[in-house]
Amino acid sequence: MRKLPLFDKLNFIITSDHGMNATSNEKRIFIEQVIDTSQIEYMDGITPNVNIKVKEGMLDEVYADLQAAEHLHAWKHGQLPERLHYGTNIRTQDISLVADPGWTIATTKHPDAEQGAHGYDNDLKDMHAIFYAAGPAFKSDYVHPTFENVNLYILMAHILDLSPASTDGSLSNVEQMLKENQK
Repeated sequence: MRKLPLFDKLNFIITSDHGMNATSNEKRIFIEQVIDTSQIEYMDGITPNVNIKVKEGMLDEVYADLQAAEHLHAWKHGQLPERLHYGTNIRTQDISLVADPGWTIATTKHPDAEQGAHGYDNDLKDMHAIFYAAGPAFKSDYVHPTFENVNLYILMAHILDLSPASTDGSLSNVEQMLKENQK
């Protein structure tokens, strides 16, 4: 690439969509041991995030059982922490679950655990994505504090001098990595 005539004008970004956390069969939460599954319509999602649609009139009872479970966090629809960027999404059901790091949510019908998972609380360092950037827009030898991937779109639009669509990201969260003439 160094031989390309425009090489000195190219910006490179290498990133990932998320981090990973090791899991094991010893750290499983079997949902049938936590709640009476006859009280739910269905569950969807994949560990460590699961959403539960509860049968009419059963929400408070199922929620209380889930709240009492170890290594499991439960929120009613619309009550997830804002930092998870998930709270009122149409993909959520009556109750949303997130397991503790390293723990998985399973059913006795599908008991095997994967050897790793993502989707845990995005405040956890293990869930942070990698990010490397080089080129004329970026400072050299600069280490930026961790930031959410939601800011990548606005960063790339800015570098390309494009008008971005509405987004949850903010250039102010990432502009410190840019050279002064790029801000």
